[in-house]
Amino acid sequence: MTRATDQSTSTLPHPELRSWMHERIPLPIESRENRERRYARLEGEERITHLLLTRFMKVVHLPKYRWIWYRFMMRVANVYFKLVHRLEVRGLENIPKNGSIFYLLHNGDYDVIYFLGAFKEPTGVFTDVGNGFFADFLERFYGFVTRRGTRDVMVEKMIRAITTINRYFVIWPEGSPSRDAVPMEAFSGIIRVYSTINVDKDRIPFQPVLMRGSETILHKNSRRKWKILVEFLKPFYIPREWLKKPEEGGKTPREIINALMLVLARKVGFTTLKKNFALERRRQAEGRPWRE
Repeated sequence: MTRATDQSTSTLPHPELRSWMHERIPLPIESRENRERRYARLEGEERITHLLLTRFMKVVHLPKYRWIWYRFMMRVANVYFKLVHRLEVRGLENIPKNGSIFYLLHNGDYDVIYFLGAFKEPTGVFTDVGNGFFADFLERFYGFVTRRGTRDVMVEKMIRAITTINRYFVIWPEGSPSRDAVPMEAFSGIIRVYSTINVDKDRIPFQPVLMRGSETILHKNSRRKWKILVEFLKPFYIPREWLKKPEEGGKTPREIINALMLVLARKVGFTTLKKNFALERRRQAEGRPWRE
């Protein structure tokens, strides 16, 4: 969250969901003055998006019809990807109706939009979509979670997005694209999310998703139209023994996320995870906001 002088806090939804991995916290409410100052600092494309979207929302009553617009835009994207990238989607029958936490390897610059166009149904996303009105709108109405604030704030936002807005949520735990498409170590925040939501019983499973083809589009000026394949693998729940404290026989968030990432890594021919330098930098800056 951006710094705010307003110290009021939001209500804590589902307070019964608590895990040793994450202490539930109220989220600071940003004052209107601070929010306006943040918007005033926007530059370039982000400022243009801010200006256009605020006007577009008023014309089409976007908040009221947000799910209709979402499905419409994703179906347009789906058709486009099928025509241009020969998009193929497999394993839709594996998606549980009660929800999933999808996780993928992050190999291409456009992984988020490729996935959303392939899935089509409303889903929350952990992603970096800027610091302006567009990011705020996606968080409030669609369950997106942006890289803003400390780890505990972002984990809390993901828990709330899944339990109050969207039963589906997607994340690329590596954080940034692997330029050589070799699977990397991942951030463990989503394990803290899972352990809190499933603290007393299995509610929402993890679901690995393979995306092939996006790794060939590593640079935004690439003109080659590669085929994109998105495959939903079978969902699974983490063994409940793993969710106990390590001193009680459980596993650490790091051990669990490594196990999850190796599921995908083995599918693409790797048995180990390479070092993630972004993760190393965040370890050295523990407790500091991602974005000042």
